[in-house]
Amino acid sequence: MNIFRSKFNISKNSYKNINSDAIDIDFSIGEIKLVNFENIKNDAIDFSGSKVTVNESYFKNVNDKIISAGEESIIKVLKISAQDSHAGIVSKDGSKVFSDNINFDGVSIPFAAYQKKGEYDYGSLIVKNYNLKNFHTKWLKDKGSN
Repeated sequence: MNIFRSKFNISKNSYKNINSDAIDIDFSIGEIKLVNFENIKNDAIDFSGSKVTVNESYFKNVNDKIISAGEESIIKVLKISAQDSHAGIVSKDGSKVFSDNINFDGVSIPFAAYQKKGEYDYGSLIVKNYNLKNFHTKWLKDKGSN
């Protein structure tokens, strides 16, 4: 699903067995709540230039990023759980991500912040109240990101 320059509300949905990004949100404003993602070959949710809250959602077997915030997105991630996935919450390219009440089990790289595209600033990620089990590296960041 691709949402472009729109206001939206996604709730009580499931995305399973997706061969690309499950949801791609570009320059939009909205909320994702009570949504389940399972067996996603790329990112579960990919943001570009958006302002979104992700709340009370579950992720399992995401092959790339659970939450990917890029191109100056402002994202709130609240009360999510994930299992057996590659990367958790990622803030890049001038994005600001606030997360609270995060439970990850088997997420290889739970948190990351970095600059991928030189035309943007560094990523910023605030993480509060998290529980991690079975991870490879707790976080990754470049020298300019927070």
